[in-house]
Amino acid sequence: MSADEKYSFRQEYITKLTDNLAMLMAKAKVSQADVADIIGIARQTYSNLETGKKSMTWNMFLSLILFFKENDETANVIRLLDIYTDELEAYIKNSK
Repeated sequence: MSADEKYSFRQEYITKLTDNLAMLMAKAKVSQADVADIIGIARQTYSNLETGKKSMTWNMFLSLILFFKENDETANVIRLLDIYTDELEAYIKNSK
């Protein structure tokens, strides 16, 4: 996969997650401060991600995916919304 293809692949998933952050957070029954603390960013940074004022990095994406994947209320939702797919899982496992 070329660097451009890798960037496009990542951006597609980042966009899907960004578009659904508020709903996923509500389903997980956590506050912005809770999620920000869990993934190691400031609450204001998380708020800016949610509103689109700040772009999500790949590392933030991976941290959020791990959180939502392990949360009983959101694990199935991220699969249903194609935010966490088998293709993404394989990509993550094979990335170096």
